[in-house]
Amino acid sequence: YDDLDSAFSKSSRAVSALYEEYLKIKASVGKRVALRNEVTGTIHVGLIKGISGEHVTIGYGKRIRRLKASNVTLLPDTESRRLRVEKFGSSQRDISFLFPEHADPQAIAGILETCDDELVSASVIDVYRGKTIPEGLKSITLRLTIFGDLDVIQVECGVKEMLTSIGALER
Repeated sequence: YDDLDSAFSKSSRAVSALYEEYLKIKASVGKRVALRNEVTGTIHVGLIKGISGEHVTIGYGKRIRRLKASNVTLLPDTESRRLRVEKFGSSQRDISFLFPEHADPQAIAGILETCDDELVSASVIDVYRGKTIPEGLKSITLRLTIFGDLDVIQVECGVKEMLTSIGALER
């Protein structure tokens, strides 16, 4: 560079960008994410185990990879979720709970989706009012789609605990 100030400015911006990416990855330790190696183009999907000044450790099951921190980029959450389903698949579970008559089934499914990052999706598949349902209540059946890299029973139990903690009754 002929202009030393320009060179320092570019260098400063590059270091700043690397540091910002480092902070994003550091904040994601313990979370399931997707990282792109900017040198090779390889995408790694798994749990961030740790980060040091030089390396990011990401693992799935017994496989652990140590990647150079300056070479990886954290992919957006929506992309990470899509890649997790693509790589590990998903499982579905249907659960039924009794809710007050005025409860909004779609709102309940939406709350589950946003509050529980272990779910790919939650959808309403049935709303039932009948002789077997106490007056003032309705049965809502939800279909949970769970990431394939998780323990399905554990996730299902967690969702059930959450619903019972807000007053829903399991059928």
